[in-house]
Amino acid sequence: NWAEISQFIQGDMTASECRSLVASFCPEEVSEVRQCPGRGNSRVYRIENQVGRVFALKCYPDLLLDPRPRLRNEINACDLLKSLKSAPVALAHDEDLNFGLFEWIEGESPGSIEPSHVDQALTFVEHLKHLSRDTCQEFSIASEACLSQGELTFQIEDRLRVLSAIKNPELKIFLETIVRPLWGNILPESRVRWPDSLFEEELPRSLQTLSSSDFGFHNSLEKRDGSLCFIDHEYFGWDDPIKLMADFLWHPAMNLSDEHKQRWLHGTFEIFGEDPGLQTRFRAAWPLYGMRWVLILLNEFREDGWLKRRHAQLGPQQNREHRQALQLQKARGLCEILRSQSMACPYE
Repeated sequence: NWAEISQFIQGDMTASECRSLVASFCPEEVSEVRQCPGRGNSRVYRIENQVGRVFALKCYPDLLLDPRPRLRNEINACDLLKSLKSAPVALAHDEDLNFGLFEWIEGESPGSIEPSHVDQALTFVEHLKHLSRDTCQEFSIASEACLSQGELTFQIEDRLRVLSAIKNPELKIFLETIVRPLWGNILPESRVRWPDSLFEEELPRSLQTLSSSDFGFHNSLEKRDGSLCFIDHEYFGWDDPIKLMADFLWHPAMNLSDEHKQRWLHGTFEIFGEDPGLQTRFRAAWPLYGMRWVLILLNEFREDGWLKRRHAQLGPQQNREHRQALQLQKARGLCEILRSQSMACPYE
């Protein structure tokens, strides 16, 4: 019943109606459905059946809003990662409903990051690298993969173009007085540093890695035994290891000390050390990924970004202007960091 499903997507169904719909998807009788707070793009529900088994039901963004095959990517990724026991097991899915049913992982994102957490993240990445060499399963490139300097530059300039068209005075001043001048300094410097052969040519598959793309402790759950389960593999696919390495360090949701960042960077340099151009490419890409994150932080100014955020975080109406002001402040902070670093990564 597409009318009911539409109501469910919009969050207008009663708890009873919601249970009935979920019961048609989950073969076991459902006793409780509860939305989990705080997800970025997809909605997650805790589903409990009559005998106490608990599942996670993930409701992905409407494909009309975001055509990326998030559900299929995540199911395939979890099937590949099943042997590692550090990702949720996919139990069932329905591509028409755009729902996935997963095992429930009891735990929370680690509040205080310890060196052992960084080591677990590095172990996961090392396993991904080995799976990249051994798997026969077909995967496409990761969402917004950056396999060349040209592609990375295009993504930044495309985001800047979209944001520049938005009629918001504060955003426009920020872009014109801070972002564009900074970008004007970063781009030519990065081009000089980047290996010539990989400016437009894509990194060969032999040097790419399978990546969860949005990887970090913000997308992890710590179990009672201290082990981490890494969740949210919607963007999974092939990518340059540099993107995985830089995003982990730049991601604003990560609360890492300088020591943690150094541990991560040195560890990933070692994991992908067979790539002779890795460190040169990383140094040239570092400020580009910083600028990319400045613009990602401003997604709430975009209609598509705001609709996806509302889809994931139903409940009391969020104050969009307040949210935009917070994101603008964070973006300014990243610009200051880029300036102070003189476009060089300080964690080597």
